[in-house]
Amino acid sequence: MPKNDQTILGSLLRMLGAGEKQRFRRWLLSQNKGQHTQTVQLFDAWMAHAPHLPPDEILWATLFPEKKEEALDDLALRRIKSRLTAQVKAFLAVSQVEENEDLMAYAFLKKCLSLKVYELYPRLYHAYMRKLDKRELHNTAYFQHRFEVLSGYQSYLVFTGKNIPEPFMEDLMASMELWYLHQKFFLSMIHLGLNLSKGFSLSFNLSEADFENALAWEQKRPLPLLSMYRNIIRLNTQPEKGDFDLALENLITLKDLLPSMEKQNNFRFLLNIGIRSYNQQADLRTSQNLLDLIRLGISEHLIQDDEGRLPTLLFRAMVESALRTEGPDATETDIQHYLPLLPAEDQLETAAVCKALLFLHRRQYSLLKEHLQQHQFRSINDQVRRRFFLLQANYELHPEQMEDEIIKEGRALQKYLQRHEINLSQRLRERYLRQIGWFVRFLELRFDTAALSKLEERMLYDAQHPFTAWLLDHIRSKPAD
Repeated sequence: MPKNDQTILGSLLRMLGAGEKQRFRRWLLSQNKGQHTQTVQLFDAWMAHAPHLPPDEILWATLFPEKKEEALDDLALRRIKSRLTAQVKAFLAVSQVEENEDLMAYAFLKKCLSLKVYELYPRLYHAYMRKLDKRELHNTAYFQHRFEVLSGYQSYLVFTGKNIPEPFMEDLMASMELWYLHQKFFLSMIHLGLNLSKGFSLSFNLSEADFENALAWEQKRPLPLLSMYRNIIRLNTQPEKGDFDLALENLITLKDLLPSMEKQNNFRFLLNIGIRSYNQQADLRTSQNLLDLIRLGISEHLIQDDEGRLPTLLFRAMVESALRTEGPDATETDIQHYLPLLPAEDQLETAAVCKALLFLHRRQYSLLKEHLQQHQFRSINDQVRRRFFLLQANYELHPEQMEDEIIKEGRALQKYLQRHEINLSQRLRERYLRQIGWFVRFLELRFDTAALSKLEERMLYDAQHPFTAWLLDHIRSKPAD
């Protein structure tokens, strides 16, 4: 972890939620009123590098541009850091008090109800409901508070002999049912997390009627949190009944409202589903879903480690998804932007693989072959892919002259995948064996149109994979006898 992140200031700044950062900046400006402008500049410097506080040398050059050539004044910098530390502490304390004021008002309302002090209830009730209506996150606590406060007001109406309006009763019953549904689905999300991460096998305690009831409510009013819970659980238990696009849309809607841990957990659930769907069928839809999800994770700092590094596998998945959905030019921009965020030991090989993919998608086969001849890869998967890339390049460049050599190399790769104890997942090994088998068979059947037609039929289920799609294009372009 960077040195400045280990300070009290670094820890306090990371406590600010996404929705609190701009609120804190406005609060900071109001507190300083033109004085101590460097305190605001220090916060802006952190925002530019969030979630990490930049090294002192960068802070010094930012706060004192006229003195950036001079030696760093540690005492002056510490004074500014101390002022910002005090301001963050004060802001967080005030925010907590504001939250507690709502809880105290809620508790006082319940106390009035239990003691039957009904004369105070109407004024307190209307004031609290105004606060409640301003809450943007409609979660279990929101509907619980709403139901209990409405129940109290119902008791007041009954006690004073006043009529109970029908819309009021509809609101009361809706709040009770939505409290029940949110609580039940929230507990099931906790069970889901334990089942996936800890290997537990906890019951979800959700019936089909619960899912239908939740969906019926979602169709009546916006309930993004309930919708996200419902779809994430469906996608993990009955994928055909879940809606990944809607769950992702809900997460984006709620990203500035959810507590950081809940946002992280829901993101992880969706990421696991997105990767699983992408691995099963890497078509345009699953590629776009995974790309959107990874970009959201990067922008919200949900996938970086404590050093701000991106996982190499997710970066590569992002690159391949972007190539399928946005093309090589946009993808190259992403590569240049995000590659420096990978672990240092992975950057060189990943850069070489990405460059090969760009040459391949641009059909620059001579450059691809030249590039691959200059690079040897460390990981087994990259070594296998390198051999696939070379087969494609050689076939495109010399389809007739090198045909026997290409068949020979294809069979050698087949044997390598079949016989060697290599560090590849069973899923990847099986896919590579299928694809190289199809490729060799294609070369052997190049003059047999009927046999090629049967081979094409066998390959169609995998048609979205780039190598299979490339091979299908060549099968279809073969002239008829």
